[in-house]
Amino acid sequence: MAGAANRRTTLKITNSTRDVARLFSHMDWAGFEPVPRGIPAEKTINFEHMADARGSRGAVVYEVGNGYRWLLAWANQPSWAGQTPVDNQVYTNILDVWENINWDDISSLLDRANSTSNHARDGFTSAATIDPNGPEPILRAELVQVPLGN
Repeated sequence: MAGAANRRTTLKITNSTRDVARLFSHMDWAGFEPVPRGIPAEKTINFEHMADARGSRGAVVYEVGNGYRWLLAWANQPSWAGQTPVDNQVYTNILDVWENINWDDISSLLDRANSTSNHARDGFTSAATIDPNGPEPILRAELVQVPLGN
């Protein structure tokens, strides 16, 4: 097993909507890296979340469209003897702007997640995958906006 210091998560996030996705909030439970402040419409951004001694575990929330937030959370953490493995998990959701972001709840949802997560709401769909094994996975996520009535 690679040490936590050698771990990182590479994120490739695609905003396939008509609007810029603007950073609303983020969380670093383990690891660190400044996250991109925005994702232009119809573009993909790449960044690396570097591990600390506990691994790479974080989340980003972007405001999108008119009244929605796109949540993406990941876990890339070492498994220690006697603990349940939490390697390479991903969770995504689409929230209304009035919904509270409870980081403890999101962390619990992430603990129960696997390497694929999908969510759809009001004309938006989010799909996320993370390489299921290894200390340097690639996470791929895309938010798509489908015009209502189609």
